[in-house]
Amino acid sequence: MTLHRTVKIESNHFPARTYNEAGGGAMGPCLPGNCGDGVVGAMSSARPLFFAGLTLCAAILAVGSPVRAGSSDIPVLSDRLPALEIPCPLTGEEHQPAEVLAGKASLLFFTDLSTGVQGGLARFLAELQTEYAPWLSWVGVLVGPGSAEEIRKLHSLSPLRFSECMNDRSGSWKAAFGLKSLPAAVFVNEEGYVVRRQYGFRVEDGPEITRDIERLIGAGKLAGKAAHDFKLREVGTDAERTLADLVDRDYTIFLSLRSDCASCREELEELKLFRDRNKAQVSLVVVYHDQVQESPVAVGAEGVGERPDHEMWDPGLSYAERYSVSGVPFVLVTDRGGRVALARAGFSPKSAGEITGELDRLVGSSPARSTDDRTFEEFCRIRQEALAFLDDGKAGMAVLFLERAIEMNPEFYTLQSLLADAYLRIGKRREAIQAYTRYLIADPLACDREKIERRIKVLAAAGQ
Repeated sequence: MTLHRTVKIESNHFPARTYNEAGGGAMGPCLPGNCGDGVVGAMSSARPLFFAGLTLCAAILAVGSPVRAGSSDIPVLSDRLPALEIPCPLTGEEHQPAEVLAGKASLLFFTDLSTGVQGGLARFLAELQTEYAPWLSWVGVLVGPGSAEEIRKLHSLSPLRFSECMNDRSGSWKAAFGLKSLPAAVFVNEEGYVVRRQYGFRVEDGPEITRDIERLIGAGKLAGKAAHDFKLREVGTDAERTLADLVDRDYTIFLSLRSDCASCREELEELKLFRDRNKAQVSLVVVYHDQVQESPVAVGAEGVGERPDHEMWDPGLSYAERYSVSGVPFVLVTDRGGRVALARAGFSPKSAGEITGELDRLVGSSPARSTDDRTFEEFCRIRQEALAFLDDGKAGMAVLFLERAIEMNPEFYTLQSLLADAYLRIGKRREAIQAYTRYLIADPLACDREKIERRIKVLAAAGQ
């Protein structure tokens, strides 16, 4: 009988995650001859070795593959803030939601006098507020009649600290936000799109609420920072591509979408036209967060513009986690130096001009090449040299170049899997296991995780 339990793993780069752990291993038997990937041939003449690093590898293998989020966990962002004014009873001024939230990612807590702010949802959000308070607007909304004194009392008894308190006397905000019951928490991103509605609280809701708050906050911190490395699969071929493979012009636009999202298709058409006008400077990469067997992009009579430069899909939602994708469509723009120049979520006909206007300003004011740009280009050149050495069968030289690339840019964790492949070709099994392990630790949702786990198992078994 196989026993199962859950293991919670936390890191500085990912929200807390729950993994299924099964006694006896989650992957099942993997024997020489049925694992493929060229591992067996590289090991056939190797003598048994004791691997000092196997404790760390065993810890990964004892834990099953991470629970894969479904594409439904990436919502379609279609609801924007309503343009309805309600008063703040403490100041007497009337405001629309956009004015109250002031362009920040926000949490609005809706309640009424009979419900109050004492339930499990308010207490859980109050715990999160101790950690996330500076990055969100926290707004209390009292639905129904209430005097200024009653609202002050409600505010004083609340475990949540609100930066604003509003009184939705007529229930217009409640109706506009589509709320069915109270209490309710509404999560809104910086662009004013509703990301989540939460009614009441159950313990099992905690991880999802925390994840959505971290995504809201994370997306707002991307601009100006170095882009996160990733590995995606190409639609139709399953070839794997990384950030360094796809950033090849002054600006690369990554559009996250789902194939069933109508507003995503509208934004894609806008971005295809923009790319077509700026081909020398701009490339367009589509990232699907649901599995697609072939390209669903319309061209010719059914669509406008040419196809995107690349169409990729994100099997385990690793890209979505690394870039805090709280909903689709989501646009991420990187420059030639590997930095995030722009990050925006949501799309509507009214916002179409906003995103293309920002892109026009970026492309029209391309700055002079910086030291960071030249460093990233040198990093990409060294990486390409390493790949060429691998293709030519010169694995020893590939190791030297990959180690240099990792030294220059250790955040590009996908190099670890390439380095492990090179180590295998020169018979360094222990070093290969360690490099594969570093790769899986850096990205628990890697699209090729199962393949890499099988390789580690075969290598570890051969070295005992």
